[in-house]
Amino acid sequence: MTLTFESLPNEIWLSIFTYLPSRHIWRAFFGINRRLNQLLTSDLIRHTIDLKDISYSEIVELLDERDN
Repeated sequence: MTLTFESLPNEIWLSIFTYLPSRHIWRAFFGINRRLNQLLTSDLIRHTIDLKDISYSEIVELLDERDN
């Protein structure tokens, strides 16, 4: 059985995210697939990473970039 990076369990992703600044997490991982997008916008992420270092306008910008 082959394990891909995208198929890692949510717990592993959340652990990885604790080592990265929030704005880098959003830029690097948002838009890869629907599952990661849901994880990044879920309540779980609020308890795992500090979202204070990313502004609302940066989130809007990232979402706009991914839609285009």
